[in-house]
Amino acid sequence: MQKILSEIPKRDIAVYAIWLPMLPSDAREAWNIKLLEDARARHFWDAGAKVAGRWFRDHIKVLRAQKAPGADHMQGAFGNKHAAWDVYFLYPPSAKWEDRPEKIVSWGRPVFQVERELRRDLKVVLKDK
Repeated sequence: MQKILSEIPKRDIAVYAIWLPMLPSDAREAWNIKLLEDARARHFWDAGAKVAGRWFRDHIKVLRAQKAPGADHMQGAFGNKHAAWDVYFLYPPSAKWEDRPEKIVSWGRPVFQVERELRRDLKVVLKDK
């Protein structure tokens, strides 16, 4: 993600990174800010509760209903007891967040393996802006 953001330094976008301790190496004190060091990125730490990850896991049907690319294979990726993690969700500037997110453009996981798709879809969002 850092590499993608560095390629578009002057674009007006918002990035919300929610960090979850999913693996032993994910401890907050071991977290490296340089993974996503950009003034447009806001960082949140979701400690042991994994509230955000579980919310997205539980709302996977919303993403399927919107027919977002990637939705068909994601249900099995989360299972019933895991949180959504190492995943990106891309929304256009016109998206409204009330009870649930709307107008998803794309999503995928793990982030490092779907960088090409994220870059492609981000260009489309920025072109429409």
